Amino acid sequence: MDAVAQYLKALADPASLIDQAALDKLDTRIARTKDPIARVKLRAERARAESVDLETLEDAFVEAVPAWIEQEGIAPTDARAAFEAEGVPKAVLDRIWSTTKSSKTRTKESSSRSKKRTRVDRTTIEGAVPPKGEIFTGPTPSTKAAARHRRRTRGSDRAARQRVRAGAASRRAAGCRE
Repeated sequence: MDAVAQYLKALADPASLIDQAALDKLDTRIARTKDPIARVKLRAERARAESVDLETLEDAFVEAVPAWIEQEGIAPTDARAAFEAEGVPKAVLDRIWSTTKSSKTRTKESSSRSKKRTRVDRTTIEGAVPPKGEIFTGPTPSTKAAARHRRRTRGSDRAARQRVRAGAASRRAAGCRE
């Protein structure tokens, strides 16, 4: 994978990723250009070409390593030790292995959930369904809606009564007659 190689090159020698031929061309263009605004733009372009965006390379490296070690047939513990020996910072390695562990954990959890499920046989289902002609007595949507409405309005009625009481108490304290 290209991202793995580029990041390791950048760690060892960041200057190795800089295209020296492109810098030379920009230097020549800067020297030949008479317009100061154009020279400023060329100098900015040269500064961008001269810098190495290690953060972007690191993100690509973190994303590419799990597939790369699997493709190369390297054990994760061996790969981690090898990358550490190459100078990859511990924080970067932790990012890589935290993402691979969490995905493996999710896979194990989902497979363990599927093992816990039991089959429901026909007699269990038939026992839960009421016999023909018998009315199902579960809550109907209209009773659920009525209960929700009562719960909602009960709080607002209570708050209104408290406001009335508070107003009456303050008027009494002020000496007003009702």
